[in-house]
Amino acid sequence: MMKRVFVTKKKEPLVAPNEEAFDRITKLCKKVDEKIRKLDAALISYREQIKKTQPGPAREAIKARAVPLLKQKRTYEGQLDMLRGRTLILDQVAFAANKIKDARQTSSKGQGLRQFSRSFMCPVTATCCLTPESSIAKTKSSSSL
Repeated sequence: MMKRVFVTKKKEPLVAPNEEAFDRITKLCKKVDEKIRKLDAALISYREQIKKTQPGPAREAIKARAVPLLKQKRTYEGQLDMLRGRTLILDQVAFAANKIKDARQTSSKGQGLRQFSRSFMCPVTATCCLTPESSIAKTKSSSSL
């Protein structure tokens, strides 16, 4: 009854970043990069026109047409930086996920090794029968008897 009154959201499991999200972001980066190249080409043509014209109202008109393109280029560069930051974060998360997965695998291998070595424990000396130190200790103890 209390669960009905106080509705809680079901916790969704954390999803590791997949290649699809990374590919989507890289495609967006390429699109924004292409837009920046087009704006650069337009700005270069305006720059050449400004060099050719004499100071006066004609030059100011060309500059007025170039200013919005510069602002748009800056916004696209900001978007590109943001997208590259996202790809960096996705790479870091994927790296951390792989590191955790590797740690789990190595710890499970270590548990298997511990169980294996426990199966070869000598019940009398409580040491592993496979290690060279235990065999030396056995020979010394048997020679002293």
